[in-house]
Parts: sequence; C-alpha cells; structure tokens
Amino acid sequence: MIQRFGFGAVEITEPVLVNAFTKEQEYLRSLEADRLLAGFRETAGLEKKAERYPGGWENAEISGHTLGHYMVAMAQFYATTGEEDIKERLEYVVEELALCQAENGYLFTSDEEIFNKLEKGGLVWMPWYTMHKILTGLIAVYREVSITKALHIAERVSGWICRRVLKWSDKERRKTLCVADGGMNDCLYELYRETGNEDLLKAAAKFEEVDLFEQVAEGKDILAHKHAANTIPKFLGAASRYKCLGESEQFYLDAAKAFFDMVVAEHTYAIGGNGELEHFRVPGALRKGRTRYNCETCSSYNMLKLAERLYLLTGEKRYMDFYERTYFNAILGSQNPETGMTAFFQPMENGFFKAFALPYKRFWCCTGTGMESYTKLNRGIYHRDGNKLYVNMYIASVLQVEEFGLQLTQTADIDSFERAAFSMRLSAPAKFTICLRVPEWSGAVPEVTVNGKAKECREEGGYLLLDENWTDGDRITVKLFPRVTFEPLPDGENCMAAMYGPLVLAAGMGKDDMTTEIMGANVAVPTKNMKVRERIVLKPGQNMTDWFAADNENFVKQEGEAVFTLKGTDADGELVFTPYYKKYDERYGIYFDYYDDENLPDDLRAIKEEEERQAAEAARLAEEERLRKEEEERLRLEAEAEAARLAEEERLRKEEEERLRLEAEAEAARLAEEERLRKEEEARLAAEEAARKAEEERIRKEEEA
Repeated sequence: MIQRFGFGAVEITEPVLVNAFTKEQEYLRSLEADRLLAGFRETAGLEKKAERYPGGWENAEISGHTLGHYMVAMAQFYATTGEEDIKERLEYVVEELALCQAENGYLFTSDEEIFNKLEKGGLVWMPWYTMHKILTGLIAVYREVSITKALHIAERVSGWICRRVLKWSDKERRKTLCVADGGMNDCLYELYRETGNEDLLKAAAKFEEVDLFEQVAEGKDILAHKHAANTIPKFLGAASRYKCLGESEQFYLDAAKAFFDMVVAEHTYAIGGNGELEHFRVPGALRKGRTRYNCETCSSYNMLKLAERLYLLTGEKRYMDFYERTYFNAILGSQNPETGMTAFFQPMENGFFKAFALPYKRFWCCTGTGMESYTKLNRGIYHRDGNKLYVNMYIASVLQVEEFGLQLTQTADIDSFERAAFSMRLSAPAKFTICLRVPEWSGAVPEVTVNGKAKECREEGGYLLLDENWTDGDRITVKLFPRVTFEPLPDGENCMAAMYGPLVLAAGMGKDDMTTEIMGANVAVPTKNMKVRERIVLKPGQNMTDWFAADNENFVKQEGEAVFTLKGTDADGELVFTPYYKKYDERYGIYFDYYDDENLPDDLRAIKEEEERQAAEAARLAEEERLRKEEEERLRLEAEAEAARLAEEERLRKEEEERLRLEAEAEAARLAEEERLRKEEEARLAAEEAARKAEEERIRKEEEA
C-alpha cells in the first residue's frame, strides 16, 4: 500500500512555498495559547489566565475549534522542523486541557447543555464540528509529537462521546446530523486505529449517513444545497472506515470514490474549489453559480485530504492530478503572502478580489484550516510503496529516505514547470524504483535523462518507472511539456478558464475601490461597484476551432515569466494573465466567455452590433472633430501669416521713414556745413581785404611822409 513520508523527511526549498510556511509559522507563534484555552478554563470553572480572542469565532458557541486546528498545525510544524519551543507549547496546551477535562471525559468550551439542546432540535452552532477539531488536534499531537497524555485525553473524550451517542434514539440522531459535525466519523476511526477500542467503531457509525452514501455510490447526485465542508468529511470518514476494517467495507470506499468523482465533475471550478455560500449547488450549474461567495477554503482543504486518502488506498494517479491542481491554486491561492492570512471565499465571478482574515479580531474556520494547510505544504510531493519511490509533484525540495540511505534533492520552478532535476546522495549503492508522475497537463510524455543520457522508461499507471541500481551522485533530469489549455464549465462550453500546466491563469482587473463588507458570522467579503470584462471576442476572420488549436500562439507567454497576453481578440493589450495564486491584492477574472462571429449568441450579437455602431459613430464624430480642428488650425495659420505680412509691411514703412529722416538730417547737416564754410570764406576774404587796405594805407602814409 502506498504510504506518505513523515513531515520531517521532506524539506521544501521552493521560495514561494517557503514564504507561505514561514508566514504561517510567524502567525502560529504570535497566537497566545492561554487565549485559545480561555473557554475551556471557563467551562471547567478554573480561573481565567487570559481573555478569549475577540471578533473571531472564539467568542461564540463555536469557540474551541481554533485550538483544534492550532494543535494540528503546531504538531505538523514541530514534526517538520523539530523546534523544541513548539513542542513545549503543545505540552503546555495538553497539560491545560487535562486540567480542564471533567471526570466524565467531557472537554469543551461550554457546558454539556449545548449538546442536550442540539439533540432536542434546538438552534446551536455546530458543537460536534468543534468536538471533531478538538479530538483531531489531540490525535495529531500524539502522532506527530509523541505526547502520550494527548492520547489519554482523547480516549477520555471518546468515552464521553461513546456513552452519549450509543444511546441516541433515531430522532436524536436525525436532529443531531442536521447540524454540521465536521467529520466525527473520521476522527473516531482515526482514534480507533490508535487504540483498537471497538466502541469507537460503533460511535463512528452513528455519525454516518448511509442513505447518502448509498445514493452517491449509485451515481445519484443529491448534493445540491448540502454544506460542502460538512459533507466532504463524511466521505473522508467512509474512506477511513475502509482503511480500518478492510475489504469487508468496500462499499464505503466505493462511496468515497463516487463522491469524489461527482464533486470534481459537477461541482468544481478550475482552481479545485467548489460551491457557493459554503454549499453545493445544482449539479453542473457552475457558470450560473459564479459569485463573490465561491470556493470556501475549508472545502478545498477537505477535498485535498480526500484526494490524498483515496490515492493512498488505490494508487490511482488521477487523485494526485487533482491534488496538484488544488494545492497550487485553491490552497496556495487562499493565502496573502505578505500577511499570511487566509481568505474565506475565493470568488469565481470576474472583478472581485480575495478578502482575508485579520490575525486576532476576525478569524474563521478557514483561518484554522489555513493553519493546517500551510504547515503541511511538504505533504503530497513524495510517497512510497515498498522499494518504489513516487515523485508526485515537481517542487524544489529535499527528501530523506533512511531505509535507502538516500538524500534526494529536487530543483524545479513552479512558474515554468518545464524541467525538474534530481540529484542523489547515497550512503551505499541501492536498488529501488523511482516513479515519476506524468502530469495530466503535460503536452507530451516527459523526457528523462539519467546522468546525462536519454532514458526510455516503462510507463505504468501514469508513472514513468526508473528501476536502477543507484549510486551516490546519480542525476535525473525530467523535461516536461506544459502548455496553455482551456477548461469550459459544464453549463457554458464557451465559458472557460485558461491554465498553464497546473496553474490557473487570472487576468488582473485593477485595484480601485477594494472595500469589503461583513456578512454572517463576521466574515469579510469583497464588493464590486463597476463593470468588468466578461467576454472575449475573436477578431473578424478568426474562428474558435483554429484559435484554440493554436492556443500557445494566441495566449502568448512572455519569455522567462508566467505572464500571458492575448492575440487576435478584442482584448489584445488589455488583459494580462498571471498565475491565480499571485492574485492577492487586486481584482481578477478567471472565466471569460469566448466567441467568434459564427457562434456569437443573438443577444450578444446585438450588443456587439450596437457596440460596433457606437464605435463607428464615435469614429465619425472623432473624424469630424479632427477635420474641425484641422480647419481651425488652417485659419489660425492664415491669420498668423496675414498678421506677419502686415507686421512686415509696417516694419518696412518705418524703416523707409527712418531712412528718409536720416537722409533729411544728413542734407540739412550738409547745407549747414556749406553755409558755415561760405561764411568762413567771406570772413576770410573780408579780413584779407581789410588787411590789404590797411597795408595800402600804411604804405600810402609812409610815402606821404
């Protein structure tokens, strides 16, 4: 039988996943155990050490469920890292719970009256759901941290459970099962595996809805309006029953498999999530059911658990195909990589965004399953069956296999998925088989090389098998062939999501007005007060068949990045697609209705024709405006030219006036100079004449003398 590796055997080195794990570690460390334990101490009549967390679900009837998730997550955290302070925290929690446990084994955050009220048909908030979380947490602490007292507490709790449920009347049982129990059959079977207590099998059976199992096993989809995150764990329990008791319980395995297939085929979106407002809807009504309330993260978490459990029981690769898709999209996509907080819903209607929890004032069931999901990201990558080592996901990581003396280091890039490389460190040569999963999304059979030489591999059950005598330093390279594919919805063949490899692609739709509002039990949901694109129409001359046949040419990937743009559509240059898991701080769109001129529905054709008419009218008005502006410009230029001509004439006139003025001044100066010279000459001549006459007079007088 296929088995998983322990948490400590696998170390993730992929940066995106390391960040997700780190953010969750930081959040878990920030939580105060005494505040999570407050309700238990109150119920036990012990003095409070701290107040309950406000605003989340820990100050309501459902309180206590978070501590259960916290115990599972911290146990997984410790099993992965071995950090002693985490073990010490868990030891403290277990000691406190032991103090709070009643003599009859009862352990809860409110008194037993809540269960009495439920059995009488009263309105209460899912006490068995919370009990499931508490018991599951105790089992995880025992299994992963080896704290024996946790198992003792769980056994005493189960004693109280068995005494209560084994005396239920049919009426009390029916009334109880009308309210979510979170998978009580599952955790009781898991506890049976640890204790062998036959009463646990009887108690687990009390929580089973056999009529539901029978109808689903017969292929009847009666899931509409059932709470998804409560129904899925029931089938987890059915699979657990088969695991505990073997082939005599084949019916339960068949029911779990049929349920899984039913959910995937008729209720699941491309990201791996399902439902609307926490419930399954009418089979196949996925296009109609796209709202801001889709894909509760708890449901995705539970389907991931069911997929792996069925894989472990059957070895069928298809379960790991689903696991990979859901892991990279619905799970990784539910966390804010900056804050580590989890989203409750993941909207499938275009234009919405993810609304995340707050660390201490607004956290929910999905916060709890998020704690678990992000501390087990190293689960599902590798499995084993005897001397077969299965590689089920291509994620950068390091695997330790003590039995083989092996350290296997994988390098890969989750944004390209084009290549994975493996290097081995072996303490001694060893013979074992490496089974490489052939992904459902690979466009061709992967190409494998061993130590640089091409290797033809035998394919078996969707795996490429490398059966070798391995030595230290051996290297394996796997070339994968991711491509762009499109997935339609059952009720809308033209309504499709684009994928690249296992990654769902989402188009960014801006960050305007990203306000949230509160619904129900303090759950934040996104708002949308704008119109966004819902359809993509191919350009004239393009047809759907040819366009999708050349999807990798028309959905164009940028070199070296998981960034895609469209070609040959009315959205070219407008929509940019990136992996869905990266859309945490903006609005997005996953599903678009794709059309060409041939298949455009009449109502959309009328809309398109009206849009084209409006576009033509807008173009006409724009042309008129252009011509008007051109005429205005021509007249402006003519006026400027005329003004320039007149200015030039005025300049020339003034120049001529200045020339004439200067000439007149020069002539006047010349005449004045001539007059001056004439007068000087007359004066000179007069002086000469006077001198001559004086000389003559002198000579005359001299002669007379």
